[in-house]
Amino acid sequence: MENNLENLLDKIKKHPKYKKYDGKFPTIATLTRYPERNLPIIVEQGNRLINLKESDIKNQEDISLIKKQFISDIYQFLTESHIHIEDDIIASYGQSIITSSKLYHIACSQQFKGKYKNVDFLMNKIEFNFYSIPFILRLSIENKLKSMIGFESCDITRIVKGRKETNKNKQEIPVTKVLAFLNDNDLIDTPCSFDEMKKIYSWACRFTHNATKEYVWLRLKALQSLHDLFDCEYIQNNNVKGKFSNLINYLKTGVSINTLMEKINNDNRFKGHYKLYLSQKKFDENYGLYNDEEKKYY
Repeated sequence: MENNLENLLDKIKKHPKYKKYDGKFPTIATLTRYPERNLPIIVEQGNRLINLKESDIKNQEDISLIKKQFISDIYQFLTESHIHIEDDIIASYGQSIITSSKLYHIACSQQFKGKYKNVDFLMNKIEFNFYSIPFILRLSIENKLKSMIGFESCDITRIVKGRKETNKNKQEIPVTKVLAFLNDNDLIDTPCSFDEMKKIYSWACRFTHNATKEYVWLRLKALQSLHDLFDCEYIQNNNVKGKFSNLINYLKTGVSINTLMEKINNDNRFKGHYKLYLSQKKFDENYGLYNDEEKKYY
């Protein structure tokens, strides 16, 4: 299988539409308009699977499954995108969307396991576990962003029938606006740029809207880009700033929570529409998930 993957990557690199890229996650518009922009990401993530780190070698079960998915997704992508890399390629048309009915019954089966134990979901349930990774990432980015800025609540003002109406103390946060603001202002210390987070967040929203499959290399790329943002050891070394505290503080040196709140609320993206209330009490603490075999926290 490894040789098969290597051969596919070599052929992709020789395709005229293959271009090296800047290593950043692509925008939704780019992926939609120029499907060939997947090609360098396929090569990048495929090479990561072939040239494993020592820490990954013990996870052979995971690696074997991912390689199978990877090769299958390459053939499906090439077929659907009409990108021709070899004469003997076999056209592959896989399922790209889980229907509304299947989604509903998958939800039921999670709650009523006995009732559904003999129901054949024809791989839909297994596929859902992979398809839904972007949705889970979307939630993780949103909640991480809230903790990074100490989000407490938000007043939202809208025009309703010609009149301004303000809903106070809401838990909604305008994620893309906040990410764009933070990307333009040097206030928060982050290992993953806010522009990268914004692109991954927008990509991750697609599953929520239409339950569409995202190719495995995009899932792997997103997980790689976000890794240090959630890695317990990285956070401990870079963002836990108090000697006797486990509080994660992403504020740049010299920036206070009040300064951040004032700058956000005075920015044109928010002024008159959103008023954010921030507090250091809403910062996360650095408690990772412990791996007993490796004796380390994730």
